[in-house]
Amino acid sequence: LAVGRISSDPSLDLSQRLDFVVLQEECETSRALVRFIGFEKLSSAFIGPLNPGFCEVATLLGENWNKAIFSWMCVNYKLDSTIHHPTFARTLPSPTQVLFTVMKYFSWAHVGIIASSEGIWMDTAKKLASALRSQGLPVGIVTSTQKGEKGIEDTWNKVKKVDGIRIILLCMHSVLLGGKEQATLLTKALEMGLADGRYVFVPYDTLLYSLPYQNNSFNVFDNDSKLQEAYDAVLTVTLESGERTFYDAFREAKKSGEISRDLEATQVNVL
Repeated sequence: LAVGRISSDPSLDLSQRLDFVVLQEECETSRALVRFIGFEKLSSAFIGPLNPGFCEVATLLGENWNKAIFSWMCVNYKLDSTIHHPTFARTLPSPTQVLFTVMKYFSWAHVGIIASSEGIWMDTAKKLASALRSQGLPVGIVTSTQKGEKGIEDTWNKVKKVDGIRIILLCMHSVLLGGKEQATLLTKALEMGLADGRYVFVPYDTLLYSLPYQNNSFNVFDNDSKLQEAYDAVLTVTLESGERTFYDAFREAKKSGEISRDLEATQVNVL
């Protein structure tokens, strides 16, 4: 959609045809990196990577290839140095800086991080912890969710043993977009009495996109009063939508024929 609009915009005279290829990125960091390396001669620039686990390596390769990398997932604050990394650029403000600003406003310091057991989210959690510590914030625990109800309970018991934690960052798919793991985690927190205000739960992924929230309801709560109650302890930070939400923009593009696939806007993941 973006490439089509750029190509048809008379104010953008690129003097060459713009095209794209989708790099299907593996969730496992090592395999994703191998696939990325294979695209050296096929692309002039990269939008990504989605996995922050190999951002540093991808950036170094981009410098060596003299090809720009535009990323919104990379956590490492050291990449922001234009002197050391001239081919790297963020498409969004650093999520770490956003978190730091929010935490400073509320005078929160002590952090815990819970990640999904998938490699991409564990790598995100580790990089996030490192970036927050570089700001002088104490990160008391970085852990991943275990499988099953007993595993989730064990995860919360680990967190409970760490004193002073005020804010818990959830590195996994948001429950508002169908993240079942986060739903289970929050429901168990409610059952264990941990959603009583002692912790503030902050989803990490909603920092990375514009989640429609004004005049918008989420079906995930319709038949689950427990989850709805647990979500009262969640602070969701997301990008401002501007004049139109993602869903509005998608519907308009579909109506104008720019998108030909027979999909409803709510069937498309905002991320």
